[in-house]
Amino acid sequence: MRVGSTEVFPGANLLIDGQIPRGIYLLTGPSGAGKTVFCKTFIARGLSNGEPGVYLSTDDDCRGIQSSIQKLVENRDSGISDLRLVDAYSWRVQNVTSGGPFISVNPANLTSVMIACQKVCQGISKPRFVLDSITNLAILSSPETTLNFLQMVTAKMRSLDALAFFTLIPMSHDSKFVSTVKTMFDGVFEMRLEDIGAEITRMFRVFSIKGVNHQTRWLTFSMSEKGVSIIQDNTPRCAWCGGVIPYESQKETINGRIYTFHATACSDCFKRRIAAEIL
Repeated sequence: MRVGSTEVFPGANLLIDGQIPRGIYLLTGPSGAGKTVFCKTFIARGLSNGEPGVYLSTDDDCRGIQSSIQKLVENRDSGISDLRLVDAYSWRVQNVTSGGPFISVNPANLTSVMIACQKVCQGISKPRFVLDSITNLAILSSPETTLNFLQMVTAKMRSLDALAFFTLIPMSHDSKFVSTVKTMFDGVFEMRLEDIGAEITRMFRVFSIKGVNHQTRWLTFSMSEKGVSIIQDNTPRCAWCGGVIPYESQKETINGRIYTFHATACSDCFKRRIAAEIL
């Protein structure tokens, strides 16, 4: 799959009717699900199409991120020059600045992180932006401070007409914090792992996007040096838990859409989740 594809992210054409609106989106999933690789692929596709990219990393060394994205960019000579990075990782790990061509900040000081975001975004419009991840910032600050920071940085991205993904590990936070975070975004994307059989299966879906028709089915994907690639898999899966349905499925129509579930318990959980998102 070419990184220069017109798809904003892998699987977009399969899940979304039309083009994804510019906005601020949340990508959730457990550690190791593939969120960072997804984000690198997302930024690289933008660079390949002439869109500037901004990557704020709390999870990985910026040198490695820059190198990985450069390998994914279709036009490596021109595209990578439009990539700007904020290193909120090296200080936390080594207690020193990275010393590289990046803006380095202490992730425990969210005011400094916000100032760094504003600095790297000077002079650009309509960027692709990634914050990977909210979880590591929240570990070093109070929930209230983290939420205030997210309000400011999402407002900044909207003022730039950015297309952005912020990552989160939901199981690392209490449900109230996660629910509040979700209200700040224009849509929620989910990743999950299924550890059944000889290999781990990675799955991805769009749970919600405001004002856009979309599917909520799980897609399986793989990760490699080419980034994230969707695997064409017609195996029936539960719309709630993503598990394979080895028997006759239960189908329900919810808000005008037909969904497939393992059983009533899964459909009940799914409906409660949708009701909570609407509220």
